[in-house]
Amino acid sequence: MAISKRNASLLCFTSLMLVMATLMLPCYADRKEYCGWIKDGCTHHKCKDWCAGQGYPKRFKCVDAENCCCLLTAKPRVDVVVLLDTGSDLSWVQCAPCNSTQCYQQKDPLFDPRKSSTYAPVPCGSDVCNSLQSDHFDNGCTNDGTECGFRVEYGDGSKTKGVYSNEALTLAPSVVINDFHFGCGYKQAGPNDKFDGLLGLGGAPESLPVQTSAVYGGAFSYCLPPVSSGTGFLALRAPTNTSAFSFTPMTPFMDYDTFYTVKLTCISIGGEHTTGIAPYADGQGRRHSHD
Repeated sequence: MAISKRNASLLCFTSLMLVMATLMLPCYADRKEYCGWIKDGCTHHKCKDWCAGQGYPKRFKCVDAENCCCLLTAKPRVDVVVLLDTGSDLSWVQCAPCNSTQCYQQKDPLFDPRKSSTYAPVPCGSDVCNSLQSDHFDNGCTNDGTECGFRVEYGDGSKTKGVYSNEALTLAPSVVINDFHFGCGYKQAGPNDKFDGLLGLGGAPESLPVQTSAVYGGAFSYCLPPVSSGTGFLALRAPTNTSAFSFTPMTPFMDYDTFYTVKLTCISIGGEHTTGIAPYADGQGRRHSHD
């Protein structure tokens, strides 16, 4: 998944922070050009600090290998910071009303769908509601058929549950994705206090790349900056001129659309290919081999 900045809609993040919301800010490699665009779009202090050359406050840095972005949501606009995740699909944010026993404390105000003129819950029993993948258990009609519910649990034990919803998503001043599907979370648990939600970049229908595929072809790439400093980008759309790129084919991962995998063709140690590695058993009756 390679991409050229010239032919892509870019989202920007600095020191592991990307600028995002239901209005997703286009990002530019040039700070001056980017800051000129956000004067009328981004009022969040994190954007202002970056444009002033101050970088992000330390308390907003992500931890370990996690990368996050800052979004502008709804009309009127609300800023949220979300975790970027290529290993899941459904995007979600914490929503109001939500008390402290059901939601973790976040730095930014909760997104309140009651104040958004572009918000609408996904109709119960609709194709969109019924299409949630099996890993989103508790999805479908809830509360006596009045809501389309969603629930996701992650490998680190964190979880979210709420109402599957629609919002208008603006990826550039002239590019609006109507009825972008996301989760409005009213019950969360886990070590997520640094984020207001999550942006799903997997390969299933709920993900951002698939929902925007009519505009960007389902392709994206990103450059992760160093943990301590630097500027990276998330770019949507494949390059029109591929002569300067090298590509590695993706392979399906069993029956899961979410994951991006490549085929292992060989193992090289010290510049020499290994051969003759015998198959081994994993203790569960399955045998594995190396090519």
